Amino acid sequence: MKPLVALLFFLPAVALADVSPYLSLHTFTYSEPITIQNILNDSSDSFTGGEDVLTHNWAEIGATYNNFSIGILSRYDYDLEFSEDTAEFYYLIENKKPLPQGRVFNLSLEAKHTQSDGVRFSYAHTFKQNVNINVGLSYLRGVWLTEGKAQGQGVALTENDYDFLFDVNYYYSEDAIFERKVDSPEGTGYSIDFTLDWEVNQQWEFNLRVIDLLGRMYWEYAPYTTAVASSDNKEYDDDGYLIYKPVLSGYEGNADFTQKLKPQIKALVNYQWNNKFAALGQLYSFYTANFYQLGLGYSLNRKSLLSMLYMFETNAITIDYKMQYFHFMITSDAFQFDDANTFALSLNTTIKF
Repeated sequence: MKPLVALLFFLPAVALADVSPYLSLHTFTYSEPITIQNILNDSSDSFTGGEDVLTHNWAEIGATYNNFSIGILSRYDYDLEFSEDTAEFYYLIENKKPLPQGRVFNLSLEAKHTQSDGVRFSYAHTFKQNVNINVGLSYLRGVWLTEGKAQGQGVALTENDYDFLFDVNYYYSEDAIFERKVDSPEGTGYSIDFTLDWEVNQQWEFNLRVIDLLGRMYWEYAPYTTAVASSDNKEYDDDGYLIYKPVLSGYEGNADFTQKLKPQIKALVNYQWNNKFAALGQLYSFYTANFYQLGLGYSLNRKSLLSMLYMFETNAITIDYKMQYFHFMITSDAFQFDDANTFALSLNTTIKF
């Protein structure tokens, strides 16, 4: 009996030694017209104009056994693209600023928003000791949906009065434009992601990460609006400023909707010109905007690298520290978060028993 008892205690220890828990957190947020803090506070005091707002967030915790991994995943993806006129027009009327009389604002806006959670399965494989790939498949449950477009014109009649007319066609969990009372739809879907680490030779290294290489969300009985909105019925507040109450002409209803998830790409090229220093080039690519970085890496030892990169579009600085089982990165265009229009954070850690 004693050998059997010893074996029962030994087998879990062997299994535990092969299991590696991991944590992966990523966020990238960019707001061109106002600071991120003002978005969180629903304020537009810091308005500087622009055409893009986006945030992409990924939180995953799980475990790896040999080449296979399983994790619990939560995602929040939001892309908003608009004309500069749209941003300015919204800022002026939202804050009851004097309107430039006679000005015609060309309005256009496209929104793509998905919040989801689920389970991710992945498999890692090494080719010839210098090429590593990881393929992941996520099964997702949809939590929140916004997708669609609006386009039209706004005309400033006086400093506090305006006309507008725009077409809108969008699906949603909450009607932010016309405040229609709806029940949030349920959705399910999938996403395939892909990672490639390629050590080309002793000097060149290439890393690629693609989220939503292929992905869909299937929403059941999703609320939608296809209509023309106008300012034909006007009311004014106590200060004489026009109250936004659009007159709607069109269709409101519910229908099944398939949402295509757009690829998110992060690519890094590393050129090691000597034992200590490396030149770095990095790309972030999202549905509405691309961001390019150049920087310098310094090898603290054989297994750790400290890097600093500059982002051209936003003047943001990235500090990146990477070792064998731990990777931390932070990016910002301001020393204080309250002043930042660009912020990114990444943390990857694996526990080896």
